[in-house]
Amino acid sequence: PLSEMRESEKYRKDSRYKKYVQLVEKTLQSFDKEVNEWADFISFLGRLLKAFQAYPQYPVIPRKLVVAKRLSQSLNPALPPGVHQKALEVYTHIFKSIGTDQLAEDLPVYSHGLFPFLQYAAMNVKPQLLEIYEVYYLPLRTRLRPVMKALITALLPGLEEEGSESFDKVLFLFEELSGTVEQSYFLQSLWLVLITTPSLRTPALNYLSRQMPKIASKEDVAVMLGDDVGLM
Repeated sequence: PLSEMRESEKYRKDSRYKKYVQLVEKTLQSFDKEVNEWADFISFLGRLLKAFQAYPQYPVIPRKLVVAKRLSQSLNPALPPGVHQKALEVYTHIFKSIGTDQLAEDLPVYSHGLFPFLQYAAMNVKPQLLEIYEVYYLPLRTRLRPVMKALITALLPGLEEEGSESFDKVLFLFEELSGTVEQSYFLQSLWLVLITTPSLRTPALNYLSRQMPKIASKEDVAVMLGDDVGLM
């Protein structure tokens, strides 16, 4: 990717950066040879995290497409919660290291693995995942617009059951998200999910029954439904 080329160009003459890249590559290559069962995933993720931590001076993730692929594989629902927790620990380190601007650029890379996960996450893993969204996604604000529908889809499973530990947290995240973009854009994205994804209609209605704005005028209808007739 272009951003990875820019990063490698920036540090091209830095011998320590080359060692960093080599360490990450060596760790990634071990996946195909050594990862056969769930305990191997935890070992691999631990080595990958240590590789990143060994060179904290570089706010760069070498071979990030492969890194993101391995992290996504580590969130497979068939794997135990311990693997998922370790994978989320690596995601957290990456997001903290690269910073907000780079995360905004890399959103499609990392969100591909994270977004489908909440519906499968164990109860003791959900808080860790939701904290990632709160701490690292919310500050992106308007830069979340391109992924807003996907992010809403990712979070809605947390509103399946009232009284669940994730319910209030997801309500809070939705309130924050609706404030980061225009409320009309947020609600339009929510309506699109409700229309196109039958399995998420119950949690979507759980949200709307609590937070739907009052409709007293045509302007309120525009806020609720958006004004893009082609989409709606």
